[in-house]
Amino acid sequence: MIRREKLVTAVSLGGMIALIVAGLDTQYMMDKLPLLVATIPLVFLISFFAILLACLFAALAALGLLSGRPICYVSARSYVSLFQGVPLVVVLFLLYFGLPQLNSALILTPVQGGVLGLALSNAAYMAEVFRSSILAVPKGQGEAARAIGMSEAQTMWRIILPQAARIAIPPTANYYIFILKDSALVGLIGVSELFSTARSIGQRDFQVLEMLVLAGAIYWITTMGLSSVQSRLEQRIGSAYARDT
Repeated sequence: MIRREKLVTAVSLGGMIALIVAGLDTQYMMDKLPLLVATIPLVFLISFFAILLACLFAALAALGLLSGRPICYVSARSYVSLFQGVPLVVVLFLLYFGLPQLNSALILTPVQGGVLGLALSNAAYMAEVFRSSILAVPKGQGEAARAIGMSEAQTMWRIILPQAARIAIPPTANYYIFILKDSALVGLIGVSELFSTARSIGQRDFQVLEMLVLAGAIYWITTMGLSSVQSRLEQRIGSAYARDT
């Protein structure tokens, strides 16, 4: 499987290189490459804080969906439905341009608005991952904890959630890749990240195609690397879980 993935990657890279050599100004692209590479730390920074917040929101939503209290369930279900149904770009504009209209104290910086928007939107999908991970923990674990006198809250925080977290790590890593790619949209609210920088330079120099291809290549190489790490992480966690069971 790994050899097949490497073959596909090699063929894809060869095809992209052939395309670039065929008709694009490669010298211009090489000259502008450092400007785009300089934006990569900001992309990772936004994605990192967004995934942290998304995990928090998703965990709360998952607990709400599993709660027997109607108000918790309805609140969590409404949140998931709302942010799954509203496009991310609309969420970003509401947070950055809409909140200040309600209250001047709610003004966010472009980076803050981008992080919060990415977190809220992706957490609505991650909530189902967290919910299914909690349900995947054998019921006997909770029954054993309650049998020795643990409360429901203690059982959840000390027994259920640590095991559910291990199950949820691989798909959560996959969502980090989604968030990293979605971070291209935060440029619409003023963040000078990779895509917006490439677009502005390309429009200024009338070399839009070269800059967009270069930005796409950087995203592609980055996500390939992260996907490889995610696959290895999933295999390692899977083998460790198999040994434990």
